[in-house]
Amino acid sequence: MEDLLFVPVSLCQEAPSAQLQASVIIPAKDEEENLWQTLEALYRQTCPEGNSLDRNIYEVIVLANNCTDHTAALAQQFAALHPDFALHVADIDLPGRHAHIGYVRRMLMDEAYRRLTLIGNPRGVIASTDGDTIADPAWLWYILQAIAEGADAVGGRILTQLFSDHTSRLYHLQDVTYRYLLAQLEARLDPDPADPWPRHFQHFGPSLAVTCEMYLKAGRLPVRSSLEDVAFYEALQRYDGKIRHSPAVKVTTSSRKNGRVDFGFSVQLNLWETMQEQHLPMLVPGLAACIYTTTLRNRLRTCWQQPALHVEAIEQIAEELRLDAHFLYTLVSESPYFGMCYQQLISDARVLQSLALRFPPEPVASAIAALRAYVRRPG
Repeated sequence: MEDLLFVPVSLCQEAPSAQLQASVIIPAKDEEENLWQTLEALYRQTCPEGNSLDRNIYEVIVLANNCTDHTAALAQQFAALHPDFALHVADIDLPGRHAHIGYVRRMLMDEAYRRLTLIGNPRGVIASTDGDTIADPAWLWYILQAIAEGADAVGGRILTQLFSDHTSRLYHLQDVTYRYLLAQLEARLDPDPADPWPRHFQHFGPSLAVTCEMYLKAGRLPVRSSLEDVAFYEALQRYDGKIRHSPAVKVTTSSRKNGRVDFGFSVQLNLWETMQEQHLPMLVPGLAACIYTTTLRNRLRTCWQQPALHVEAIEQIAEELRLDAHFLYTLVSESPYFGMCYQQLISDARVLQSLALRFPPEPVASAIAALRAYVRRPG
């Protein structure tokens, strides 16, 4: 882990404030059209009552990488106009193998980690957003509140700007509705004390925060050319991180279709548009599948906590999933973290095949209707 303390190049020249509690990181590639609004929203962060947030407790680090426009110059101009704002700007051209979002976001998060731990703040917050994203006024305050209440990481609600394309908007709304209802079902059937209802389902790059100690424990951000935020969330789960999906933590991001990564929200919008053109329905796990997998996770967690007392329950789960009982008992009893146990089980090819045979996917509209009826039942 020695390289964790040293990024390939220096991103920040100034020493961190002794009062620093949060370092906000922004990867920015050709973002001159959007970045000013992003920085303006961060500069004007407030408390819920509307009073300005103390600018000594947070900083912003922008990494403009491989830009063909004036992204870096715009950020530097903003810094010059606001000398009371701890805004650090780095302008770098990375070689091809490193010129992708996963490497850039990890450079930034490593630098934030280095600066926060340099002043002895292991619970300091690394807060990620994007160059086309506008944070709500009290975005950072609510992140810090969730961390103070015991969270290791905070996923923020990500809203989108108005769509010009009705087709993509329809699929997006169906996706959001389905995932929100699934989160509500999970809160009922497998409640998480660290993430109580009300909550949401998002934990992606435009609004994802983590403490320094949890960042290190999870093994840092995975270097992926796309979906690096998804991989990082899985790492947080693998090490049983306390992840809060706070409805109060909100940002608004663009709905552009010309994205900056190999696969991201912009690519998803284009895929939905193609599906509509070809009259293809969105297929998802239905109500029965959602209930089973959620209760399975709850049952497995109980077994993992005291496996010797739940041998029969482990055998029952093994039978349901067509697994060898000894294999499952070994997995449950030897996994140091429940997240490791569950992720290994649910990704096992035999389990995936068993679930696919029992629960074929359904059109999202019917799944939404069934989920909505279920979560509206009393109790």
